[in-house]
Amino acid sequence: MSDQTTTDFPRIYRTVQPELGYEGFIVVDSALNGRAAGGIRMSPHVAQDEVAALARVMTLKFGFANLYYGGAKAGIRLTATPTPAQRRAVMQSFGREFREVIGSGLYRPGEDIGTDPGDVGCVMESAGCRGAKSDGAGSGRYTAMTAVAAVEVLCREVGIALRGATVAVEGFGKVGAEAARQLARLGARPVAVSTLEGAVFRPRGLDLERLRDLKDRHGDACVLHYRDGEPMSIEQMLGLDVDVLVLAGKPHAVRGDNVDHVRAAVIVPGGNLSITGEAEEALIRRGRIIFPDFVANCGGVLGLTWHGMGLSDERIVRLVTTDFARKLEYLVAASTRTRSVREVAETIAARNILRMRGEVDPRPARARGRWAERWRRASPHWIATQLFRIFATKRRLMPSTMAAYAKAVFWADRPVYRHMAYDSSSRSRPSARPS
Repeated sequence: MSDQTTTDFPRIYRTVQPELGYEGFIVVDSALNGRAAGGIRMSPHVAQDEVAALARVMTLKFGFANLYYGGAKAGIRLTATPTPAQRRAVMQSFGREFREVIGSGLYRPGEDIGTDPGDVGCVMESAGCRGAKSDGAGSGRYTAMTAVAAVEVLCREVGIALRGATVAVEGFGKVGAEAARQLARLGARPVAVSTLEGAVFRPRGLDLERLRDLKDRHGDACVLHYRDGEPMSIEQMLGLDVDVLVLAGKPHAVRGDNVDHVRAAVIVPGGNLSITGEAEEALIRRGRIIFPDFVANCGGVLGLTWHGMGLSDERIVRLVTTDFARKLEYLVAASTRTRSVREVAETIAARNILRMRGEVDPRPARARGRWAERWRRASPHWIATQLFRIFATKRRLMPSTMAAYAKAVFWADRPVYRHMAYDSSSRSRPSARPS
């Protein structure tokens, strides 16, 4: 490791390996109980500032989801496209260079743009993590699930029937392709998708299975080989008059210089940093409801955490489609003319982080008496959450009990949602308040 900042947080770790043709960095934005997590992004263009911004998003994502991790992110900037052997050498080198931060458990890596579960497993093994294996398989599917839940909530809010709604997906990758598939199963009509090579548009609807086959054969050039559609640029696709636009590709896809061309009624960030702050403010002024990225695409961290607890896929789907969707409804209900959904979500995430830090970080002896008072005043839900956590760390619980525990932890902030929704007496958009 050639460079390391030693201040508290954020911490930046950096290495340069010219003989292997890469520069690597890890940004740990925050830690909870000495742990942080986030994916490894690999591309010729990834930059340290981008990784730092993504690490901050991860902090908010874990806070919003009530998961006991701090936020982090890693980047690998390549000078050339590696062969499979060179790619493995890069991953092994990355793990060795950052053995201290990964092997200690401070940073838990995951997959991201440009990396897969095999890459992550190689990094962890090289960092000395015993029995290292990546739990990243399926993260794109879970991320797509929360993005689709956000689409469903917003369609109800603005009065669009999802069945038959036209959909454009920016970024036909792990998340975008799965989101398109899930929306099609719900009756929506994906009419346009894009990759780094361009976009394709077919008003009658795209054959997603055919596109996936082309993706397997041609990669990002799949949109150029789809003969029944109209080829166009990514910017042209963003300006299509569709009902739903899912942003699951590159950062800053919607910016100040192109936001005026975006016409979709429902816009959901399936990827991090998809919309710049300037563009988000412009969309809000035009009456759009925008869920922040750390909310709409938190399915990856939720699904993988719940899967690691032993929850079945069926139970995870149920939690996302019911409990996660209800939280989205609370967010919309709590927003007002003077407070956006993002502001509400950031406030809740910050409160959750403070609460979780108080639960897991060591406390001085003189503060121990506060716990007795807290238990005396606590709600039954909070008490149940703490009891579940105690028993879950001591022994393996039944799947149904673990599902109840996951739900209890996920809803540990329910009083905050109810309070904020109750305080929002001046609504800018008519909507049924969640019960």
